[in-house]
Amino acid sequence: MAQANKFQIKNISINEFAIVALKEQLPTGQGFNFDINFAYTINIEQSMVNVLTTVSIFGDDKKKIYSRLQTVCSFQINEPEFADRDEQGGLKINDGLARELNSIALSTTRGILFGQLRGTYLHTALLPVINMNAVQTK
Repeated sequence: MAQANKFQIKNISINEFAIVALKEQLPTGQGFNFDINFAYTINIEQSMVNVLTTVSIFGDDKKKIYSRLQTVCSFQINEPEFADRDEQGGLKINDGLARELNSIALSTTRGILFGQLRGTYLHTALLPVINMNAVQTK
């Protein structure tokens, strides 16, 4: 018998997108730096987790922000006790599930970002592949 999925994606949305208009073109070969953050909202009663993924794109010097995107991926969780209380009394999903959800949310955000930046001066700013096992969860 096939095992049921631990979760299902229920919704994808864009919360925020901004791109800075430049007065001059970027230098040829301009590199980019990315700041990536994950945040969660958890609804235990409905077994739902929203993963808010925020990506900011900076230039080589990390001083000037060129673009920012925040997406929300909503997941229905199909396993009991997917979240626990942390030391402050807030809810925290377990690390293994967080890594899986982060990976899907980041891949989804990568595709959305590519679509949003298509035809702009940032069309070569491709969000890199990230090993979620190396990312710390809080």
